Amino acid sequence: MQVANQTKTKLQLEGEGEKLRLTEIAAGQKAQTEVLDKDRVLQLALLKEVLAAARENPDIVKVPTVLVQGADAQGLTGAAAVLGASNIVQMLRDAERRETAP
Repeated sequence: MQVANQTKTKLQLEGEGEKLRLTEIAAGQKAQTEVLDKDRVLQLALLKEVLAAARENPDIVKVPTVLVQGADAQGLTGAAAVLGASNIVQMLRDAERRETAP
């Protein structure tokens, strides 16, 4: 009986901790929304999810060979060209469409 009570208490404390963690995340996202706008916060959350999935399973990332030349090839333009041709961008677009669908 004592072990059961300890397990129950442990699970209750873990549940309360998870609830607190999620409450803090929600408060942070609300603050982000006030600064960035709701759509940008959604895009940020989707990007974090996609990157976490890619970290766990790198095989889902398919980046074709892309040659970027020009003055901006080393900067964000080059990165955008490579990412624009990858399946990660398509996954983000599909997720965004699902989130904004009525």
